[in-house]
Amino acid sequence: MLQDLDRELACKDSVLPGLAALLDSKLLLARLRNLPQFAGLRTLTIDYLRYKPATSCVATLVLQMADGNRCYLCAKALSTERFPLSWQHPKRQRLVIRQDPFAPVALHELAIILSYPQHDRELPHLWLLNATPERDALLRRWLPETGEAALDIKILRYKPERRLLALLSRNGQSFATLRFASAGRYEAMLAGNQLGQALGEISLLAALPDYRLLITRWIEGKTLCPEQGGELSERDVLQMGRRLASVHSRPALIPATASSGIAEARRVFNTLRAVAPQQEALFISLLKTLENRLANNVFTATPIHGDFTLDQVVRRTVDGQLRLIDWDRARTGNPAIDLATFQARLELQAIEKTLSQPQASAAVAALHAGYRQQRGDLPPCLAAQVALALMQLAVEPFRKRAGNWAQQLAALLWRVEQLLTEEARQAARPDVALLPLLDKTRIAEPLRQVLGLPPSAVLASATILACKPGRRAMLEYRWDTAQGELTTIGKYRHKGFNPHSFTVQQALWRDGFNGTGELIVPQPLAALAEEKLWLQQRVAGKRVTDCLTADGGRLAETGYLAGRALVKLQHSLSARQAVAGKTWTIADELAMLRQRLAQAAAARPAWATRINNVSKGCERLAGSFSEATSLFLHRDFYPAQLLLVEGNPARLAVLDFDLAAAGPAALDAGNYVAHVREQALRSYGDDKALILHEDAFLTVWLADAEGGDIANISLFTTLALARHIAISLLFPERHHTTEALITLCEARLALLARGAR
Repeated sequence: MLQDLDRELACKDSVLPGLAALLDSKLLLARLRNLPQFAGLRTLTIDYLRYKPATSCVATLVLQMADGNRCYLCAKALSTERFPLSWQHPKRQRLVIRQDPFAPVALHELAIILSYPQHDRELPHLWLLNATPERDALLRRWLPETGEAALDIKILRYKPERRLLALLSRNGQSFATLRFASAGRYEAMLAGNQLGQALGEISLLAALPDYRLLITRWIEGKTLCPEQGGELSERDVLQMGRRLASVHSRPALIPATASSGIAEARRVFNTLRAVAPQQEALFISLLKTLENRLANNVFTATPIHGDFTLDQVVRRTVDGQLRLIDWDRARTGNPAIDLATFQARLELQAIEKTLSQPQASAAVAALHAGYRQQRGDLPPCLAAQVALALMQLAVEPFRKRAGNWAQQLAALLWRVEQLLTEEARQAARPDVALLPLLDKTRIAEPLRQVLGLPPSAVLASATILACKPGRRAMLEYRWDTAQGELTTIGKYRHKGFNPHSFTVQQALWRDGFNGTGELIVPQPLAALAEEKLWLQQRVAGKRVTDCLTADGGRLAETGYLAGRALVKLQHSLSARQAVAGKTWTIADELAMLRQRLAQAAAARPAWATRINNVSKGCERLAGSFSEATSLFLHRDFYPAQLLLVEGNPARLAVLDFDLAAAGPAALDAGNYVAHVREQALRSYGDDKALILHEDAFLTVWLADAEGGDIANISLFTTLALARHIAISLLFPERHHTTEALITLCEARLALLARGAR
């Protein structure tokens, strides 16, 4: 069924009567099933879309047949004026008349022509896909290793009139990749793959200009891309950063190619203005800002991959090594392009919900850390390059036929705006105080002394993991020692070292949260007051946030772990003593909420009345609070602060005690539930999508917590959800949840006012 925006687009572009069908796979499936050639059609997927308003729309169709075969087609919607001329082309009609098995098919009433790759006029040698003695003889001549083996070719990817990627199998075993390109793309593809071979990343078996074909050896392995089922680990991304830096450190083997990302973004704009005209002004404004930022960008040209993303990295089955594949766009150019392309694709995957924003941020940080270890500094103007790479992906959600492509497109442009704003803010107020903490020659000795490391220990890297200029930062120090690698985390505070968090963690560590039980905190190691810095041990693990999926098998298990963790923390006598004199009351919570919601109402005038009513409702609700015993409060207890410890997923680590205080225990429990509800709403559009986790958490906490009270939990859950209204406005990828959060809070306040949970 067509989405409203797709229907509006199809109605607006009445020149292309077949556009609606190419925007609706169900409609197209029904039409194709009525044709005798496709009577056995089971499913249809639109894999690629290229739209030129009022001119044409080209789509790659992947057909799954009842006999198990998969078939690729090019579907081209034309204007009613162009369609008859194109369909009556003599070459097409000859194929139809002689009933060629790959003859084109017409949907006359829709002015759509369906063509097989074998007769793609821009890729004239795709007849090699057909299993014939002539084809096999050529392959054996080009690839003597194939001998007399049985040969088979399967399409992997097809972009009509541009390129096709296929897998050549030898006796049923993957052997080589065939890469066909159009005339205008072949020379660049050849140069890129020759560069990849020179760098030792791929093996180029044959280059056949007459056939516009390259053949590279197949690399057996598994992609790291989560979108394709790969597993993303910090260690792998760190290694990828080092490998990319090594590529960039090699001498330029071919002349630099003049390539303007701005020009590519302008081509994207031609589609965007048709499919999302409401975003036209913002796109133009952002592009103009980027042109100014990058106008005087000076860089040293190096070999670059040109399309460096997670799906271009494969872990080899034979030895577990990572290899970079698909060098079709490789060239000599700006090294920032590779880093920017990598981050931009992760940003889009976070918007698409393929992975979480914390996962994407952690992957980018790991890539940068590995890159710095190998090459030193990151390339200049990287944030602007990331923003430009994102703009080049602006219409990708539309092309991929995402169910909410308009919202994804808007979130992507908001993210571009955020990146440019952050870069401008940092440029205006650079946190120069961090520079000495990143200078290995200066900081190594003070760190070595407070950590008690021997002179032989070498500070291998000093990197920033997170930073709020002028406020605080988190740094990572990696040491090479005789006993192996040692990684410590440094927490910097611009106003000066505050011993509070250090003292709390120290008290908990000494109280048994040190690795001997099921709950741990990172070991506080030392403080450098003069540097406004303190150090803790790094704990490797996976954030509970990243485990919370509606179809996940560990929802209840992780809920029980989180509930037990909060009980143990809140009942730690040592922790209570460490926060003695620092309290947080419901009045403090309301004061903070009042300020946040006032800011949100000012930022969104259209919702100001509703937001203000939520604020007043929270004030009234607080009157029902029943006083409770004051216990230890984490005050920022939610899934992202919990790690499932690497190697022991039944053990949790709790992070970040900066806000720790004494107060009503239900505040932490309600805050946790609110974060789970918000994540469910943001990811699935249903605040109860993760209810198994929430119920398990509450079951444990209510059973074991001192003075556990369901009414107080409901109260603090509502206050925390109201706070999320303001939080949602800080992150473009959460903007789609703002109104839903307002509605949710309105409903909860109405129910709680009547005494219901």
